[in-house]
Amino acid sequence: MTVFAIYCPCEPQSDAARKAVHAIYDWLHTIIAQLPERTTIVLLGDFNARTGRYNNVMQTSSVGPEYLQQENFNGQQMRYFLDSFNMSALNTWQHTAAGATNISPSGQGSRVDYVCMPRSQKHVVQKLSIWRKAGRLLQVIRIAQPRNVNNTNNNRTPTGIIRRCRPPAAFGEFCKDLENWRVQPSTENAIQQSLQNGTPDSTWGLINGHILNIAKQHFSKKIISPAAHFRSETTKKLHELAQQDYSQLRHTRPLQLRGPTSEDRHSIFHAWKTVTELRQADKKYWKSV
Repeated sequence: MTVFAIYCPCEPQSDAARKAVHAIYDWLHTIIAQLPERTTIVLLGDFNARTGRYNNVMQTSSVGPEYLQQENFNGQQMRYFLDSFNMSALNTWQHTAAGATNISPSGQGSRVDYVCMPRSQKHVVQKLSIWRKAGRLLQVIRIAQPRNVNNTNNNRTPTGIIRRCRPPAAFGEFCKDLENWRVQPSTENAIQQSLQNGTPDSTWGLINGHILNIAKQHFSKKIISPAAHFRSETTKKLHELAQQDYSQLRHTRPLQLRGPTSEDRHSIFHAWKTVTELRQADKKYWKSV
């Protein structure tokens, strides 16, 4: 079995961008064509492709009937590729896995991620599903706003992901230290030697290791909850009340063997009620995001 993890750029808007998508599929075609025929191929990827409808008809067995979307350019290239190798996008055939895999901040969903296997091996897959809640949380970066890859606003940042960093001072210092490391002659010599004598993996390990070391100096001591930046004022007040009640409860005198008094029971019930209201407020807020 050979597993590929693939990422394709967002929907191309120029000839150069379309050539880049063609280059990815050409490279993938060359690699797979060299594998033995007995190899089971699995493609796991963010193809940024919308599939399902093209020319208002369904004429392929590589894309199933679940969660039909109007096909875009990336979807067309993916369909051509799957047809050429007799493969199928599994999450277009199973209802539990056919929904949206990307949710924009506006709440609009689209399916851009796919699990692909040879059509002859479809029967071996017993279950396929989407972790919708986990997928949503992964789109919230600790130092960035939720990303919106469907936004066509020309004023967005080049990456289309990081809009505003928290805290900006720490991120600025991180970029400064990273640039200072990059321009050092010893860094350039080490990378050149790794490229000449090592492998792409060793070179990537060298670069990634230094970046992580610099990042740890600025961010490792600042543990920030991903949800902390998106709490409403009401939720924050409930958190404060719960913390106060919890502190009072910790300093409550030990209960006697005769059982808790009415005052103790009232304090415990009040703390439990506050925590319950807090959890309900969190659930209500996350559902509205």
